[in-house]
Amino acid sequence: METHFVSGDVSIRYKDLGDGPVVILVHGFTGNSENWTALQEDLARTHRVVALDCRGHGLSDKPDDYGLAMVTDLVGLMDYLAIKHATLVGYSMGAEIVLRTVVEYPDRVDAVVAAGSGWSGSADEANYLSLGKSLESSGSFGPMLENAWPEGQAPSMEDIAAVDALLEGNDVMALAKVAASMGEIINLTEAAVRDISVPTLAITGEFDAERANLEKMQGIVLDLELVVIPGADHMGAFMHSDFANSVKRFLTG
Repeated sequence: METHFVSGDVSIRYKDLGDGPVVILVHGFTGNSENWTALQEDLARTHRVVALDCRGHGLSDKPDDYGLAMVTDLVGLMDYLAIKHATLVGYSMGAEIVLRTVVEYPDRVDAVVAAGSGWSGSADEANYLSLGKSLESSGSFGPMLENAWPEGQAPSMEDIAAVDALLEGNDVMALAKVAASMGEIINLTEAAVRDISVPTLAITGEFDAERANLEKMQGIVLDLELVVIPGADHMGAFMHSDFANSVKRFLTG
């Protein structure tokens, strides 16, 4: 079932399938709840599975305020659906949102899957700010990629076009605001991360640039399992069968 609820004055789209223990799926930057369709339908055989379009994405509203409001939206959706607690599964930006949620609302979270990103920080905030400026100034990832490329080199037009394909169907100015606000979510202290006491599954591609943000949670989050998907990069890990299989195994024990 697909519908909307209102968080403050912002309409948030969500899809709610199945019955049983609750799992909530949170997509990555430029994505939406449709990214989860296959996994949501699979998990709904044994669980109640909710997937939302984060504000600024998909069919949800595109307001001016983001950052911690995306955490508030997630908890507000749980309240709206009378869900007292759930397992949260996030990919990339979604992983950062679910980690902030378990820090802010530990009594609402049974377990966490953080994939494609994890415990980020100031360097990642700078990357998000660069991304926001790139999108705002040009409507493209191009300026950010050009700044990030090794000295004396530059991305090709094909490189930029391949990444800009992720912007299709999105409100680029809304995404620029999302990126500019992410520092509110990702700057978690070590003490806050150490307080995460729920079972946590971290998933990363072998060649994902975000891999270090998941590996550094080892020994800090005590009940943590790390899965590295061989040969996969950031986007490839999400599409790999090892990702879905790891999530299903974690949920079923």
